[in-house]
Amino acid sequence: MIPSVRWLPVVGLLAAALLTPGCAPDGPKLTPVTGTVSVNGKPAAAALLFLHRKGKTDMTEPTPFATAAEDGTFKVLWQPGTGGALPGDYVVTVVWPDMTKAPDGNGGRPDLLRGTYDKVATATLLAKVMAAPTALPPFDLKLTAAQAAKPPVKDPNNK
Repeated sequence: MIPSVRWLPVVGLLAAALLTPGCAPDGPKLTPVTGTVSVNGKPAAAALLFLHRKGKTDMTEPTPFATAAEDGTFKVLWQPGTGGALPGDYVVTVVWPDMTKAPDGNGGRPDLLRGTYDKVATATLLAKVMAAPTALPPFDLKLTAAQAAKPPVKDPNNK
């Protein structure tokens, strides 16, 4: 079956738009970032990592994040569905939600790390994202017996 002649101009315009350089919106040049996170040597499944770029001036710029898999591995996302981060130096914060507890009214769960790694101002975890795909050094978080004895932070977002 031959397409109707009235559709040919539309098809031609669409083809031209798709083949013309510069027509697609240019997004930031993101780099794939992977890593692992553990606590006292054991994988921290479901841990949430946030990468806060040093020197960030655009407050609308997303904060890259990741959720650790069962084995502690993670892939950083710029935003849901878009992987990677901008090259640069980052401070990393981590919250490890207790997945055995039901979420509260805000969807949060207690932090198994007791708030030890969730503040940018006191963060000690650093990351450098290169212009090429970057595998971060492993983050092996330490939770002392005294920290583990503290009650979990109920909802890290509403302290």
